[in-house]
Amino acid sequence: MKTVYIIDAIRTPIGRYGGALSTVRPDDLLA
Repeated sequence: MKTVYIIDAIRTPIGRYGGALSTVRPDDLLA
């Protein structure tokens, strides 16, 4: 199995879900 690393994460309040996830903290999304 290969090891996967997250190098960078970019979040914008405007996106596919119309900003529905803009109030969710990035670390909560990754949990």
